[in-house]
Amino acid sequence: MFYVMGFAILFSSSPVYATPTGSDPLKLYGKEIVFDVLRNGKKSGTHLVTFKRNGKKLEVRANFDLSVSFLSFKVYELSYKSVAIWIDNALREIKAETNDNGEKTWVTAEASKTGFNVRTAKKTYQVKSSLFPTNHWNSLVLKQNQVLNTITGLMNEVSIRNDGLEKVPTDRGIINANKYTYTGQLETNVWYDQRGRWVKMEFFGKDGSTITYKCKKCQGL
Repeated sequence: MFYVMGFAILFSSSPVYATPTGSDPLKLYGKEIVFDVLRNGKKSGTHLVTFKRNGKKLEVRANFDLSVSFLSFKVYELSYKSVAIWIDNALREIKAETNDNGEKTWVTAEASKTGFNVRTAKKTYQVKSSLFPTNHWNSLVLKQNQVLNTITGLMNEVSIRNDGLEKVPTDRGIINANKYTYTGQLETNVWYDQRGRWVKMEFFGKDGSTITYKCKKCQGL
């Protein structure tokens, strides 16, 4: 699966590393995050994350679409959507659906008194801990050693390494952003700016292509 799955040029004179803060995403990002999705450098899709608060509840919706064409014919399509409810920086429930070139899967997870109940079309199981999904807007995920893969429905064991600062183009120009590398059962590279905002992602598709998330709107107003 492809998905297995920031008004000036800003440079820092000394390294400043993104610190996971769990800050209110509406203050960090505004109402939405938008990425262009590039396949081998060519725009092939979009990823949109929206935030809506209702009292203590934060509703987070993610929508991803990617298509690959050859000689004007679509040869591959992938779409993903999820709806998650967070309260006080803790996930309470999530529902995700994926259509991978016609193969449809779904995942749900709901908090219980002892952890989370996770369901897919193939299995149901319990996780006796708090849970973070593979939706990268919340930088607190960097403190985790396992995440819920919202495509496969499996818990992925990961090691997340801090690889230091790199220059990243965003909607506000080129910035210094901290690169984190996931290894283990999920392999990807994710960049956050100095306030902990998600500004870039990159990983390899199953065909060996390079999938890059390029910030179109990721640093708020």
